[in-house]
Amino acid sequence: MEQGNEGDEILFFSCRQIGCEIPPSVKRVGDMTAELLIEVIAKSLILISNGEIQVSIDLSFSLRSSYVIFITTGFNAITC
Repeated sequence: MEQGNEGDEILFFSCRQIGCEIPPSVKRVGDMTAELLIEVIAKSLILISNGEIQVSIDLSFSLRSSYVIFITTGFNAITC
């Protein structure tokens, strides 16, 4: 089984601990979909704010397409 680097594995372990389902096909941070990244960010914000920040991970289709474009573009810029 191919694995990502140690940093990716630690990140995915943490994501699973807060309830994010990381598919087995995701081996590296760069393999994450925009939807998965939005879920991780939303759940992380809720956790670190002790529930004071409430964000939805269930985006409407029009919002989702906007977020996908924004997150994918930004995420690709960070990982390059």
